[in-house]
Amino acid sequence: MELNFYTLQKYLKYKCENNGIEYIEVDKNYSATQRCSKCGNIKVGDKKLSINHRTYKCDVCGLEMDRDLNASINLKNYTT
Repeated sequence: MELNFYTLQKYLKYKCENNGIEYIEVDKNYSATQRCSKCGNIKVGDKKLSINHRTYKCDVCGLEMDRDLNASINLKNYTT
């Protein structure tokens, strides 16, 4: 079965609504991987993380953690 992102999105939204789960769509410009989950600083320009960097390190507060964990915390705390 072939599934594109639009169909997946519709399916997830439908399943959330049917199970009483809040569905939140994150803005496509939200930089979860570049944002510090502790202080909110966003890496820009030359300081941006490339896909092969597995550890996020904040230049402002010094937070250091796995980049996927940092991004998941940012997405968990996302507000519309």
